[in-house]
Amino acid sequence: MKKRSTFLLSLQKFTRYLGREWLSSITVQRTFLILFAIGIYANTFTHEYATEGSRLLSQSDVAHKGLGIDGIMDIFQQDSYAQVSDRKAKFIPANEHYQPVTLLTFAIEYTLFGESPQISHIINVLLYALTGLLLLSVLNRIFSGYLELRPRKILAFVATLIFIAHPVHTEIVASIKGRNELLSFLWLLLMTYLLLRAAFSRGAIRFVYLPLVAVSFFLALLTEETAISFLIIIPLILYYFIPLRRLDIFVLAIPILLTPFAYWHLREFLIKDVEQAHLMHSILNNPFVYADISQKISTLIFAFAKYIELLIAPINLSHDYSFNQITLKEWTDVRVVMTFLGMFGAGVISIINIRKKGIYTFAYFYFIGYLLFIYITEFLINPDSFIFLSPGTIISERLLYLPSLAFCIATAFGLYDLFGWLVANKRKAARWVYTYTFVGTSFVLALYSIKTIMRNEAWKNDFTLLEADADNSPNSVRLRYMLGRNYIIEADSTVSFRQKARYLEKAADQLRKAVTIYPSYADAIALLGTVYTDLGQEDKAGRYYKRAIQINPKSIVTQEEYGKMCLANGDYHQAVACFKQWGILEMNPIAFLYLGKTYEFLEESDSATAAYGLVTSFKDSEYNDVVGNAYYRTANIYVAQSLNNSTTNKRKDAVDLYMKAVTKNKRNLDAYLKLSKLYEEEGKVTKAIYTLEGAIIYFPKSEELYRIIARLYGTEENSEKQQFYIEQADSVSALD
Repeated sequence: MKKRSTFLLSLQKFTRYLGREWLSSITVQRTFLILFAIGIYANTFTHEYATEGSRLLSQSDVAHKGLGIDGIMDIFQQDSYAQVSDRKAKFIPANEHYQPVTLLTFAIEYTLFGESPQISHIINVLLYALTGLLLLSVLNRIFSGYLELRPRKILAFVATLIFIAHPVHTEIVASIKGRNELLSFLWLLLMTYLLLRAAFSRGAIRFVYLPLVAVSFFLALLTEETAISFLIIIPLILYYFIPLRRLDIFVLAIPILLTPFAYWHLREFLIKDVEQAHLMHSILNNPFVYADISQKISTLIFAFAKYIELLIAPINLSHDYSFNQITLKEWTDVRVVMTFLGMFGAGVISIINIRKKGIYTFAYFYFIGYLLFIYITEFLINPDSFIFLSPGTIISERLLYLPSLAFCIATAFGLYDLFGWLVANKRKAARWVYTYTFVGTSFVLALYSIKTIMRNEAWKNDFTLLEADADNSPNSVRLRYMLGRNYIIEADSTVSFRQKARYLEKAADQLRKAVTIYPSYADAIALLGTVYTDLGQEDKAGRYYKRAIQINPKSIVTQEEYGKMCLANGDYHQAVACFKQWGILEMNPIAFLYLGKTYEFLEESDSATAAYGLVTSFKDSEYNDVVGNAYYRTANIYVAQSLNNSTTNKRKDAVDLYMKAVTKNKRNLDAYLKLSKLYEEEGKVTKAIYTLEGAIIYFPKSEELYRIIARLYGTEENSEKQQFYIEQADSVSALD
């Protein structure tokens, strides 16, 4: 008789004990889930903002208005990206994102903790841990009529563990912007849990749960629009796992069907449509812009294959699959054909066996149904110009967050069934199933957890994420552009000339790769011009700027950067042309300020004052410094004209303009000094003194300021004040 391994026997006893006494305990399972979720994402707690969307969403001016009635109304009355604090940011999502519940959480967070990406990351991880707890409860209820108690508890736990560990979720948890999906899924799980309670209840108690179901679904929709997909998921759950009468189905369907109508009408009433026309016709934002219907369908089938690959083997993860990482596919592509045949064959088998209500057919319908529902819904919204969720995206790992649950359930049951079959064929006792399932699950969890922890490191900040994903999505034009732009930012922030040059060379390399993939990418070509300007290669920079303008004369970035280079090099006429176009395209007061400066160099004072007049027409307080500068420069022109023509009116106008300049921009010392000088020349010494004394609060360490005030008090024969300001000037001088 063959002697059994002592180790295997010990392992068998240990796993039987785990399954029978320990892991079957719901309290132990919940505790382990919390610790597990926090453990594999703990390395995100010190991360910064990764991706511009995360930073802009959390820094939204709407979220920073506080939790008063007006602040909350603002949150619910506009697009999530309607107000951001950084007007110069690029790639702000331009399609509609109505996510007021998410913004409300950022408003609460800002009120309690201020602006802190670390706090945001901790909250995301805690929400993810809470998702695991609620998912475990939902799966236990779903499987209650499908399995015996002990296997049900173990398999619900295993499926939840695989879900928590899966690396494809790193974009949701490690990205602050992922809070949309985190919160939405939480609300959907709560809705499902309450709906199941209602399904198992009888009498009046059912009508207590149903309004709560509607509220949960409504909050999920207000958090993320893709929550609408549960219109197809809930019927699947009820059909497969809950025996219902027709009357029960009708009653339970009421809150599920009515809630989306209420949501849509509220959305249409509260917010205005966001203009998307400029997105529709750019291949960078709409990869299907030149595709026919056959190419669209074949490419989406390929996307399904990629999604399945990411779920089974999440090796090369990326936050960006935009143009040209996923190219348009044809029906001659073998992978498209094989994927279609596999999906079709699995669909036929699932339909044939639908009455058997097997767990694998449920997983198939859940996964395929969810993705098809989202894609078809998006296509129906934009039938002529199809944009999928995020501009420029055919594939999105974020989209896998909900359907990955189907994969996790199927994997848990697959491990159990596989090892059960192996045990049966080896004629071993059934208790060995627990051992093999434990070992197999531990192996899967170990691989997924290690990958998740490693992938989290890429999400440390914008720079680390872009560098990591440049290898994983090497053909993404937008990713190359963004990485090049970040190298430029790094170059600007370093004081070492050599390090600055290295960063600029790296930026040029990334931007050249972007242009190689997409030769008509005007913004990338223009940014190459900026890089070569910083490297001192202005001839090469000029060629890139001219090429960018030829491709797209309406590129704001190109006109701005080329204009600044021409101004610096003395090519004033070309600079005027660029700044005019920039101002017209963006209606930006900064463009008109540069235009006025250029006219000054051309000694065209009337044109300069006209340009500055355009600047001062902007009333937004955000432009106060720019407007103040325009007043100041116009005043300088008037003073110069009064010297040449002895025009008294010009000097009076200059006084008024200097007053407006210091009102708008209180940190313009020269404006205070020149205003004071004009008062002094008019014999208004007291006004001159008051003007300069008012500037002290903003320039307490200006020796020049103190000495001029002392001189003016000397003119007034106020020796005490004169001596005081002389001493102030001397003390400031001594500090220097």
